[in-house]
Amino acid sequence: MRVRLIPRFALAIVAALLLCNSSAFAGTIYVFNANEPDVAKGLAGTFFDARFYLDQNSQPIESTHELLPGQGTALYVPDGASSAFLDVPPGFFATYIDPFTGEAYRGIAPSSTGVVGVTPVMTYADSDTNTLRVTNTMSPTADLQVNFIPISGIDSISYTASLGPYETLQLHAPENFFGSAVLDGGGQPVAVTNQFSGEGNAAVGGFATEAQEVAIPTIPHDTNGFTSNIYVQNLGSDSTGVTVNYYGEDGTSLGTSNYGLCGNQGFVTSSYSSPQGAAQAVVTSSDQPIAVTVKSTNNDGDDAFAFQGVPESDASKLVCFPGVFNAFMGETTLISIRNSGGSEADVDITIRKQDGSVAVFWGETIPAGGSTVVDLSSIEELPSGFAGIAFIESDQDIVCVGITRDADGNSFAYEGGPLTSRKRDAVSTLVFPAVSSSPYEAIEELIQEYASKDNDLDCFIQALGVK
Repeated sequence: MRVRLIPRFALAIVAALLLCNSSAFAGTIYVFNANEPDVAKGLAGTFFDARFYLDQNSQPIESTHELLPGQGTALYVPDGASSAFLDVPPGFFATYIDPFTGEAYRGIAPSSTGVVGVTPVMTYADSDTNTLRVTNTMSPTADLQVNFIPISGIDSISYTASLGPYETLQLHAPENFFGSAVLDGGGQPVAVTNQFSGEGNAAVGGFATEAQEVAIPTIPHDTNGFTSNIYVQNLGSDSTGVTVNYYGEDGTSLGTSNYGLCGNQGFVTSSYSSPQGAAQAVVTSSDQPIAVTVKSTNNDGDDAFAFQGVPESDASKLVCFPGVFNAFMGETTLISIRNSGGSEADVDITIRKQDGSVAVFWGETIPAGGSTVVDLSSIEELPSGFAGIAFIESDQDIVCVGITRDADGNSFAYEGGPLTSRKRDAVSTLVFPAVSSSPYEAIEELIQEYASKDNDLDCFIQALGVK
């Protein structure tokens, strides 16, 4: 693609298409078929199904799409839709991004046990408030129990509710609450998102895992004015000891912090408490599963992003990000990579266009237990205005987080993930309990801003979904 200034008449055409097409630009689900052609021959196929739900009583908006190996696509949220389901074959990955709200999170594989942990949970009238959206992922009605556990670990508050087939329920903790939550679908698989509002918008998925060792690939601190809080929750019913292990980029241990937690209790620690030079961390529990969330906020309190810690058991030799950007409307992605293996890692990074063709390829070397940050703005071969896919392959297990931000106070982050099951004919359901379309005034503002930048028109139209 060649880089050029977009003519005003072209922008007018794009604007007309956008404003006449009610679903042309919205919150976006980026989907990527990460299979290589020779691998895909032995797997289930290239088609996937999407379902968008407006409410419990309406029929879903359904569609079927094909993605060839190495290709990506963007699904735009229809007007009025509030949740989404993707049924994807092996080797697919998907994430939701809405740059206008600052929300981004991976597609959620429903918990087989029906139990999901959420941290943090806050309800303050003058600052942060968390909204929990829980989706029943199957057709039988689910008997939902919600326990809000204060930071003290005592006097939890419980609620019960019935969730109809594929219904999504919105929940808030009681006023002036600070702590965490556990949601139990009564054996029915549920999916949960935790949305932040107040001091910067963000979103993460609920934690539905038995992990006792969770990695934090990056700890933003004094980076472009951002500092971080690390929230940890004991997902088990018994007391446990939790240790936060801090490491430098070279994998050197820089110190530990130890905490004792009652059943389902959580705690928070700040990046200000991290040892000097700490670039990453691993949180371990003695014998109970844990959840970890990192929220980073700028000094003005008007911009934030959040991401989950990644279970070390999810470390993979192949990780992808379906949506990465280089100066796309001023937004640029940084990818933090942690080497979870015991030896030096040779890491290959491929940035692809949405059509699957390779935009740029290069290698990185990461020490055992070390980490690195890849800034896409430093890659000369990537044109300004690029939106595409990152494909990261290593000879050691790695965990990754991508952070996208711009100079105007808009940021979002999400975890790179291992592929869905490679078992032949296996189909995985990925759930998005919180999706939304974007207001037209935001689209107009975006187009006007784009008119003053050197960007690629084809890339712009593709990223906006104008065919």
